[in-house]
Amino acid sequence: MGWQESKEPNPAASQTTTRESQAGSVSVEIGGKRLALKTDREDAHIERLATYVDDKLETLRRSAPSVAHDKLLMMVSMTLAEELFEARQELERLRSSVRERVDRCLTAIDEAESELV
Repeated sequence: MGWQESKEPNPAASQTTTRESQAGSVSVEIGGKRLALKTDREDAHIERLATYVDDKLETLRRSAPSVAHDKLLMMVSMTLAEELFEARQELERLRSSVRERVDRCLTAIDEAESELV
């Protein structure tokens, strides 16, 4: 996933995500601020990411209205990092479970083969 900040987007753009050129510049809005990015990802994917982050920011803003914007962004970053770590732990747990099941199946196949011989 490649991300680079791009030059400022066209302020007249009214969509959450706009494609600025075929080179892969996309403009997103999070927390009322626009950010232009150069990326190889599809517009719809970038829009989903920006909406997800914006929703997290708005949820935190509602629960802590007096917290400064920059601190809210730090809180969003920590929340997203926590989600990522939890997802990675769950993925590892699932991989381990699949490995155990595959091993049991292979053992059962080996036992069945040895009974046939």
